[in-house]
Amino acid sequence: MPAVFTPNPAGLAQLLRSPTGAVGRYIALLTAETDALAKATCPRVSGKLADSISSVVHSPPVVGEVSAGGPTAPYVLPVHEGSQAHEILAKNAPFLVFPDKAGNIVFTKRVWHPGTQNPQPFLWDALRDVIASHG
Repeated sequence: MPAVFTPNPAGLAQLLRSPTGAVGRYIALLTAETDALAKATCPRVSGKLADSISSVVHSPPVVGEVSAGGPTAPYVLPVHEGSQAHEILAKNAPFLVFPDKAGNIVFTKRVWHPGTQNPQPFLWDALRDVIASHG
């Protein structure tokens, strides 16, 4: 007599859609590993970009999200994707204030940024490497 498979809809939903099911736990693992690798490999000047990296797992359906940027690191997109040369204008203060190469403090209303010619896609790279490490 042939075997008969009778699916259990509640069991399948638990397995595939619940954060505590096998798929949900695996997505949470991949999300946490991607978050950790992105933090370890992102470019560092002040550390604010690495500190801005965060992750969350939503459900249902189970989705992992790793993000970077925000108020403390609004420059994430030009770092990650690169940028063309562009003008930077003082918006929230009367002047931009920064040290020049000689250490002198500069006050100006505008500067010309040469652009970011070499993008550093640390989020994509982390995701790719985590997925590859799991075969």
